[in-house]
Amino acid sequence: MAVKGTFKDISFTEFLQLMQLSRKTGRMEVTFDNKWAMVIFNEGVVWHVEPRGFGGAPPEEILLTLINTPSGNFTYQRVQVLPTLERSVNVSMETLILEGAKRLDDEAAASQEMAAVGSGQPNQMTQALKFKPGAEAKVRYVPQNVKRILQLIDGQRPVGEIIKQCQLEPAQAAQIIKELLAQDVVEMVDPGQIPEQAPAPSTAPA
Repeated sequence: MAVKGTFKDISFTEFLQLMQLSRKTGRMEVTFDNKWAMVIFNEGVVWHVEPRGFGGAPPEEILLTLINTPSGNFTYQRVQVLPTLERSVNVSMETLILEGAKRLDDEAAASQEMAAVGSGQPNQMTQALKFKPGAEAKVRYVPQNVKRILQLIDGQRPVGEIIKQCQLEPAQAAQIIKELLAQDVVEMVDPGQIPEQAPAPSTAPA
């Protein structure tokens, strides 16, 4: 019989720990934010991930996303014998849980950093960034870490996604965004507020 629930009832991390302790074999289907993933367990070990809507992310990254997802619906079905299936997840449960906890801490630090931008605004992590007139002259010579942020600004991508995708420490990325806002290089807008963002200003080596 299938078991259904939400991550508000039991977090994905708690579910992983439960599966590890019980050493069960089965499949878990998760849906959230227009994304879907099937996680296959083999005797309590995460064995394989079938994703949809994750943009080609590797299995370990998808599992970390699930660990950091506060809401979502899931259905778990126990199976007696796992079909012949090549293993695609090669990290331990402990490693996944520890890395997931670290990312949660990093995201909390980034959110706290962004919260200092200004009170009374919507959640800054869900706002997008748009280049302001004259931005090119202000960012012609910038360090590589600032370029990583600039290249992701398109008027549509939320601040939270920019911080995740820029390959910088979240608190560092949040600090750079704060400085770009303070220098009037960018401004916050609702995602989708503008139909098309101008290309990122060209930059020269710092």
